[in-house]
Amino acid sequence: MSRGTWIFSAIVFLVVAYAYIDYQSSQEADELEKQEAKVFGISKEDVQSVKVTRKEGVLAFERDGNAWKLTEPIKDSGDLKAIEGFVGLMVAEKSEETVLEGGVDFKKFGLENPMGTIEIVNLDGNSVKVNLGSVEGVGSQIYLRRNDEDVVLLGSGTWKTQLNRRVKDFRDKSVAEIDLKQVQGFVIYRRGKRDVAVQKEGDKWISSGYVLDKKTVESYLKQINTLKANDFVAEDKSSKKDLKKFGLNKSEIEIQVDLGDKKIGLYVSRADGSYAFVVSTERSQILQVYKSAAENLNKDLFYFRDKHRAFHLAENKVNQMSIQTQKTQIHLEKRNEEWKLLQPIEGKELDKEKIHALLEKLGELKVEEFHGKKKQVNQPMGQVVFRNSEGATELELKWGKPYKDGTLTYVHSSLEGETLGVRTSVIESLPIEELLVKQKKANPSVDVSKDKKSDNDQG
Repeated sequence: MSRGTWIFSAIVFLVVAYAYIDYQSSQEADELEKQEAKVFGISKEDVQSVKVTRKEGVLAFERDGNAWKLTEPIKDSGDLKAIEGFVGLMVAEKSEETVLEGGVDFKKFGLENPMGTIEIVNLDGNSVKVNLGSVEGVGSQIYLRRNDEDVVLLGSGTWKTQLNRRVKDFRDKSVAEIDLKQVQGFVIYRRGKRDVAVQKEGDKWISSGYVLDKKTVESYLKQINTLKANDFVAEDKSSKKDLKKFGLNKSEIEIQVDLGDKKIGLYVSRADGSYAFVVSTERSQILQVYKSAAENLNKDLFYFRDKHRAFHLAENKVNQMSIQTQKTQIHLEKRNEEWKLLQPIEGKELDKEKIHALLEKLGELKVEEFHGKKKQVNQPMGQVVFRNSEGATELELKWGKPYKDGTLTYVHSSLEGETLGVRTSVIESLPIEELLVKQKKANPSVDVSKDKKSDNDQG
């Protein structure tokens, strides 16, 4: 490399290095300016406690491990999401402008008797207190004073909005938190009478000898776990006067959840207008919940029963199929993964696509009513039997006449010990009559050589 080239390279390097350093310095300055603009100058993670003072009184909460708790005006567990949101919002608030610095007449800005204060203490015990002026700035903006500084800052309308937040906004609104993995069972009482008792046996949920729908049971438990109050109507649930006032002296619904080592009780009043009232063994207050949330807890045994179990069929196990209706009688067998008619039917052939459609439709069957063993399908209108390769029955369905103005049909399944009510429209949509179609005529063969000979003779 020549001396001139070396000098040129060195100059380029210095220019690039200077530009990079200048850029980095600019970025750091911008970031420092942004941080300095933040009124509290505290990160969200460093906040230990918050105290809000306004004419309605004091609202205070503090960090408790990974949670938050209210300390004023009442002692209660805090709503994690609400408090984290409030804290994050306030520590991010910036000063939009420095209005005046030095020799300030704070009375002029409503800061001598402020409308309120928000004070945040960090993990080291250092606090920043911000007064909110009772005289509004331009539009919705608020005059602010930080600690005892002789400075007036201008903030957004967010300050006033957050100052006036309600105490209940920050209270834990959960009615009863349940570890779903620990649930051994539960009992539902309706108007004082034991109505549904559910017990866990292995991975199944059982009630009155019936296997219940697992997803439905677990969904119900999640509804209890996520039930939230929208208000706190009384602080002491032991008050007989208040219990009577809110219809809890005789609850509409009572739910006892067995967690093995303890039980959690939930008592729900009859809905009044848009709301119902709840007490639980986990809370000391009487809580208000929405009517719809309360009604979702009022369930009978039918709600929990598995309404598809009677029609469950493992298609890969089915090797034989017998179908009989008033119009059709068909016997099928699967050979080399292909369905065949066991006995040929003159002028008819099997539409194999419709077999798959039939099996799919069976999967759509759902119980609408359980009738116990009293009702019987003695004169079936149709019957389908599915057998495995050894001839054992996997599923047998029989259906009788429609009832309830024709909307439901009596059905018996070999997988259930009682007669069922199924929608007639679904039964009628089973593509049974369509399994057999008119046999296609074979194309007549043409003797090409004979045709050619005839042509030659004409020539």
